[in-house]
Amino acid sequence: MNQLLAYVQKKHLREMNEAALMHRRLMIGAGLVILTLFAILGAIVATSAGPRLRRLAFGSGAALLLLLLVASVTSSSSRRPHSMFFGLSSSFCSATPSKVSSPLRWAEPSTANDRAATADRICCRNHDYAEWSGSWTASSFPKRLAAGETITFYDVASHLPLYRAPIGRTFDEFFEESKAHGWPSFRDQEVIWENVVVKSGGEVVSGNGTHLGHNLPDRKGNRHCINLVCVSGPPPTAVSTEYTRPDKLCPRACSRRPRPRRSQAGR
Repeated sequence: MNQLLAYVQKKHLREMNEAALMHRRLMIGAGLVILTLFAILGAIVATSAGPRLRRLAFGSGAALLLLLLVASVTSSSSRRPHSMFFGLSSSFCSATPSKVSSPLRWAEPSTANDRAATADRICCRNHDYAEWSGSWTASSFPKRLAAGETITFYDVASHLPLYRAPIGRTFDEFFEESKAHGWPSFRDQEVIWENVVVKSGGEVVSGNGTHLGHNLPDRKGNRHCINLVCVSGPPPTAVSTEYTRPDKLCPRACSRRPRPRRSQAGR
């Protein structure tokens, strides 16, 4: 059931992205056509009409272009896709995970290459797709943890610390909630906010642009539903720090700490 709900949600988000991008292209095309027509009309009026008619023609053209711009911005903001900024992808890894983090932190030796390839595919230049529901439980991720101990999760591409869990609950509670939803699930107190960005549509990325998952709030508050492969980078003591500097954060449409929203069905 979790896989079905996740598939429906991803399909819906993908359709929203495609529709919004097509809408922008149509609006830009219509604007260029109108601009061309008024340029031709303006040239004709400028050579054959009096000053009063010229002012009226240019004023009408400017008003129509302004209305077109306002309509485009308003419509784009109401139909904005969750992971796009003016139609351009904004989530790119700072480095290829399979090159800087292989083998992944919790990859079994027999599946190390497959997990690294999955990180390349899921965590970089992707906004919608996820690792298979429940697949993280088949990794070497610990099933038990001593009381009081926590795990720090690192960006698979940049090695930035992103989450620290469990905090404010036991490891069993963290593990069971994550298992029930199909993906590791983190609460606000477990987020290292200086390195994590939540976009306006719910996509969660690292400060270096790595796609992590989505924020899917429920009655308890925000819940970051995260792909384990994307937070399976090795601790920085074991790797070079070349990729750990946040080169750029996401655009101004992003907000670091989202407000709790109504519960959503999904992962």
